[in-house]
Amino acid sequence: MLAVVALSLALQVTVRVGPTTREDSLRQRRRDSLSVVIEESIRSSGRERRLVRRDSVTPDLERSAFLDDGARDLLHRARAARMRQDSTLESYDARTYQRISVGLGFRAIGRDRMLFRSEIASRVRWSRSSGALVEISGQRAAAPAFGGNMDMDGDWMSPIPYYPGKEQLWIGGDGLARAEVDDRELVHPIAIGSEAYYRYATGDSLVFGLPDGSRITLRELRVEPRRPEWRLSVGSFWFDIANGQLVRAVYRFAAPMDIWAVAKEESRRAKEDPASRGEGMNDLRELEEEEDIPGWVKALMSPLKANLEAVTIEYGLFGGRFWLPRTQYAMAFAQAGFMRVPVRIEESFTYASVNGPEAMPSIPAPPRSLRDSLFPGDSGRTLTREERRERARAVARAAATRAEDRRRQRDAECAATGAYTRSYDRYDGALVTAVRVPCDSTVLANSPDLAPSIFDPGEELFGVAERDELLKSLDFGLQPAWAPRPVQWAWGLNQTRYNRVEGLSTGLAGTMELGRGYALDGSARIGTGDWEPNAELGVARSNGRTTWRLAGYRRLAVASDWGAPLSFGAGLGAFLFGRDDGFYYRAAGLDLARTTPGGERSVRFFAEH
Repeated sequence: MLAVVALSLALQVTVRVGPTTREDSLRQRRRDSLSVVIEESIRSSGRERRLVRRDSVTPDLERSAFLDDGARDLLHRARAARMRQDSTLESYDARTYQRISVGLGFRAIGRDRMLFRSEIASRVRWSRSSGALVEISGQRAAAPAFGGNMDMDGDWMSPIPYYPGKEQLWIGGDGLARAEVDDRELVHPIAIGSEAYYRYATGDSLVFGLPDGSRITLRELRVEPRRPEWRLSVGSFWFDIANGQLVRAVYRFAAPMDIWAVAKEESRRAKEDPASRGEGMNDLRELEEEEDIPGWVKALMSPLKANLEAVTIEYGLFGGRFWLPRTQYAMAFAQAGFMRVPVRIEESFTYASVNGPEAMPSIPAPPRSLRDSLFPGDSGRTLTREERRERARAVARAAATRAEDRRRQRDAECAATGAYTRSYDRYDGALVTAVRVPCDSTVLANSPDLAPSIFDPGEELFGVAERDELLKSLDFGLQPAWAPRPVQWAWGLNQTRYNRVEGLSTGLAGTMELGRGYALDGSARIGTGDWEPNAELGVARSNGRTTWRLAGYRRLAVASDWGAPLSFGAGLGAFLFGRDDGFYYRAAGLDLARTTPGGERSVRFFAEH
């Protein structure tokens, strides 16, 4: 399912550099056809909900989950409010702004370069009876690494502040809140069964008054995982005591995700229980015949990991009773070998009215699913493999026809009104959405609703000061419990280099998460030029953003303060062209280093020989 969603993103958000040609138009038609097929896959996969899988909450786990009675009461209030919908919220009219930034770096410490950034502004009108009408008012993208004028086709990306059943913590899942924990996904810290995975404690409180004389009391719930695992979150959550509604949140992964280890675990589980991922028993043989990922691929992309460093969510109170999101921020990164890819998502919402008198325009009904149109009334019947293949072909043919109809309808709407509208049925029918987009992309790129520059830091748009203050809650005292995890190994190109001292040198590195923010790491290497062994052993403690590390080492070091002669890229140049400008010396010593968020700055104290 994740692969389908990722492919859908890639197909629907296209970036075109330079003028549009006839070949671009033909390519766009083919893309539209494939997008319809993927939409149908997403819709059909949502029908067959698999049973949740979670650990049982034993009496011992129940007793140890709460450090005070107030934490138990606050969790139960928040859990009930999470699945309860306030029927008195009938409508709202909001302005939304979203920015997605993707960077690229080739060093563990140093500034990341911007690879891509997109921005989208819209007006969202929602009503309980009709759904959501999204009017795109501004949209642009920039890729400094590639240059050129960019056109972005991604109208579906506009965020929607609220709809019935929306997951309040924003990241993870399919957008809908699920009552129970499922440990095959991100383990929700508030859902039923979370006591088996987390410990809870109450923190600070805040009281403020409203103009009518009433008082609102907020209370903090601090959440600590029982073990350092990426599916679990470390977080601080604030709730309205009166109704249990979430008011603000800040959280992060309890540990980075080793993608190779996760893929291996998912493959093992799928072979043991094919039905857990929607496969029939007829597919068991295919799963058993699947080969593991080739070793050369792992060597090329090792380590392969991802980490959610921070998520912050701020809600605002409207009408004296409705908590609606104002800002949302997420910072994550992926590492593939020697490449680091940071990703930042920023969203802000401002509300013109809540339960206002404005009439909601009618929303066109979304098109019926192709599968429902072609094969009505047989969703419960078990299909053979050949039947599934034949139906997939039929859906693909019908999708091509529907895509052509869409294109004609879009051209007619653009000629008549200068904009086109598409309707969607999202989240298994939870939200009917119509998106209206101007046909002229220059109108979107030059919209006054966008910031003056796409490179603007956006302090006012996204509440940077308030966000940084909220991030301080993720301090060194808020950590997962002590529970050492298996070692994660890294080898291959990221551990390989070439220089005039060592010759060809490679090694093996490992990291072991211990809990309480601590991690052990070590590496060993040797080169064919001098056959001198090198080794390093360190212990680090991190709160997800700032890391302190104490290490002992014997290694080849570089005397210059510029360049990276010991990197893979420099070594490749030395191997191919015989040029090596590094000044090297052998060092043994001890150092203490502090690395700041994103690895942009590091301070190091050391003693060495």
